[in-house]
Amino acid sequence: MKKTIFVLVLTLAFVSCKTKEKKEEVEKREESEEELVQEDILVLEIGYKLVPLVDERENGILVKRIKNLRKNLIQELGILLPMIRIRDNLQLAPGEYVFYIKGVEEARGSIEPGSYLAIDVGGATRPLKGIPTKDPIFNLRAYWIPESMKAEAQRFGYTVVDAPTVVITHLSETIKKKAHEIITREDTNRLLEILKKRYPKLVEDVLNAAGLGTIHRVICNLLREGVPAKDVISILETIADYAPHIKDVDQLTEQVRKSVSKVITSILKTNGSVKVVTLSPKFEEKLRSSIVQTQEGYKITLPPQEIKKLVDEINRLIPRFLEENAPPVLLTSPDVRRFVANLISRYIPTLKVIAYDELADNVKVQSVGVVGNR
Repeated sequence: MKKTIFVLVLTLAFVSCKTKEKKEEVEKREESEEELVQEDILVLEIGYKLVPLVDERENGILVKRIKNLRKNLIQELGILLPMIRIRDNLQLAPGEYVFYIKGVEEARGSIEPGSYLAIDVGGATRPLKGIPTKDPIFNLRAYWIPESMKAEAQRFGYTVVDAPTVVITHLSETIKKKAHEIITREDTNRLLEILKKRYPKLVEDVLNAAGLGTIHRVICNLLREGVPAKDVISILETIADYAPHIKDVDQLTEQVRKSVSKVITSILKTNGSVKVVTLSPKFEEKLRSSIVQTQEGYKITLPPQEIKKLVDEINRLIPRFLEENAPPVLLTSPDVRRFVANLISRYIPTLKVIAYDELADNVKVQSVGVVGNR
């Protein structure tokens, strides 16, 4: 009898052990599947020569700068950003780095740790004896030089930065350019939860008027055209006011843009004024008559040669902006602004298309030309 009980206890212990092992296997498999689904949104991969820059045991300066970059961009863009995951990749060249957004490569470059990048932004007077290269961000002529040549390079008109700054600037420009793809609906919801603590009535009203999806899409529309959401109170108040009457998100965004005119003006202003190219009334009228509504939304039916002619005219005037270090701006009537922006952005991504009522009242506007008269 004692022997039978002993065998039964051993059997139960064995079954319990096996059940526990299977449970652990299932949990591990579920964790693995969860990792596959929940991929990091922002990832920086680095070659082995850059590992010391992110090793905090060796006072890795890049990690600290990336943390500060994220904090600064949150303040500048007015949105919540995910953490940037850093990992080494032995398949990359030793000094190479690659930046991914949602698993897609968006930026790639190479640096020389311990060296400085001397960049010719247009005023360099002579070549340098460094390693010739290209600035990975703006594709400008540059040289990798030792610290001992830094003063000489500056004397010859070069802009000189250290290697980690190259990576940080590249990440910053890429995030600002792709912010509308980075921010998720969950990020927008978290932002509203934070604001709810100080502005409970505003958050309640805007959610009742528009809903999370509409709010998120309006913010994405703003970011897509380089308008930050840092004046989030004005943005939400405008959505709450107009969303009950305007169901089209793009049209609603146009109303929101007017409410942040001071933000838009501050971005475009150079030396106290906004330099603009003006779209002729003749072309605006032609554009209005070409807009048709389809099941997918509004479309412009202008002939391709007309579009090309307009793009060529704008491109010929771009150097006038560059001479004054001003962002290129096309000024239009409010009712056609979004259509012109959609039309031109694929050809001249750096061009900002704004309406007359999106400029602050007290700003000086300086015209550098008129397009669309031909």
